[in-house]
Amino acid sequence: EVAKKLRLHKAEDVLVEVGRGQLRGNEVLEAVYPELKRDPNRQALRHSAGKKGKAISIKGLTEGISYTLGQCCHPLPGDRIVGVVVPGEGTVIHTIDCSELEKAQSQMEDWLDVSWGAHAAELGQSVARLLVRVKNEPGSLAAVATVIGNNGGNISNVKVASRNPLFFEFLVDIEVRDLAHLQNIIGALRVNASVESVDRVRGLEDAEATAAH
Repeated sequence: EVAKKLRLHKAEDVLVEVGRGQLRGNEVLEAVYPELKRDPNRQALRHSAGKKGKAISIKGLTEGISYTLGQCCHPLPGDRIVGVVVPGEGTVIHTIDCSELEKAQSQMEDWLDVSWGAHAAELGQSVARLLVRVKNEPGSLAAVATVIGNNGGNISNVKVASRNPLFFEFLVDIEVRDLAHLQNIIGALRVNASVESVDRVRGLEDAEATAAH
């Protein structure tokens, strides 16, 4: 049914188009939930998510100092975090267990002791990346989109990582409020019959290893 809404012949075609980058995760989610196209609150959440988190309060930074959230580990309010001063880039916020921090061990004097502000989760959506492994059968991708949508998440990007006759894996970026929100979504995905496993991607090495798998 979702394939027909997207003007494709079968569920397999949806996966192919997502893998080729011709179909976005948002389009799949909206095919499952057509009402999202008309929901002004949903559109506002997407807009706020594009601000790279600079409006989110971070304790430990000098007032007026700009920062970016690491695109390697996608830190969320609720994560333990550390700031790293990068020449030419300013301060980059990482999760404390981000694999990229190993490369900065020799410059620990550039690390900053930081934490989230009290109302960080209320100031917009943040992006988390998941590695989801599902059964290679019709309806699996739609089931994942349904679970995420039902639990208040928003898919911002999907990329097929690997595939075999039994399962396929894909990287999915979703907008969430904070770590607790993400954990609720992960829990709901793990009990879904179509989902074999789901894990959070913590760094660039995780994503690269998955892509090479």
